[in-house]
Amino acid sequence: MRKSLTFCVLALWMAACASSTPLQQRWDEAEAECGDASSDACVTLVCGDTACGFFRCEDVPGEVVLARGLPPRPPPVAPAPGSGPRRNWGASMGLPGNAEPVMVFPWYGSPKPVPPQRRLPAGKFEKHHIFPQEQRLAEWFKERGVDIHQYTIPIPVHVHRRIHSNGPSGGMWNEAWREFRGANRFATPPEIFKHAGELIYRFQLLGGPIERYN
Repeated sequence: MRKSLTFCVLALWMAACASSTPLQQRWDEAEAECGDASSDACVTLVCGDTACGFFRCEDVPGEVVLARGLPPRPPPVAPAPGSGPRRNWGASMGLPGNAEPVMVFPWYGSPKPVPPQRRLPAGKFEKHHIFPQEQRLAEWFKERGVDIHQYTIPIPVHVHRRIHSNGPSGGMWNEAWREFRGANRFATPPEIFKHAGELIYRFQLLGGPIERYN
């Protein structure tokens, strides 16, 4: 069973790496594509029984889909394991052609997801800043090397209001980031991006390609 979540890779930090492996090149290409919102380029999160992986959209058959019913417990994101042939990962997740993932992480399993829908449902959407604009948080993100305006995702208006309510300034979403900042003052961009993915799972967000805020 697999499910896909349209999730444009947050890979800015990879550009600073000195080495240039095929895997890194795929990250760099994904980053370049994400910078051009008009191209709708992205990667897709595909999950099998024991692992999830980010795959380039062109390596996933059919139209890119969005998943609903995300598990309440996010999987811990980690770099691709050093053992095991990557050429088999795509096949193990039901993808033809032995597609190679950009990144994989362990998956603890969950009840079967609701069948994915083929496009964003009708309704009103707003751009949600994954990294909050609240002044203190925005200053911290800038200090840590993250441009908050490069990463927004369209979500339903009622969901946007929900995650920014029922809490202190900025609601539950901002509070979650304040808690992370308090415990990780010197977090690196990779650690910040990983936490962003975990929050998207935790808050059950449904969205489209990640793009810059205009």
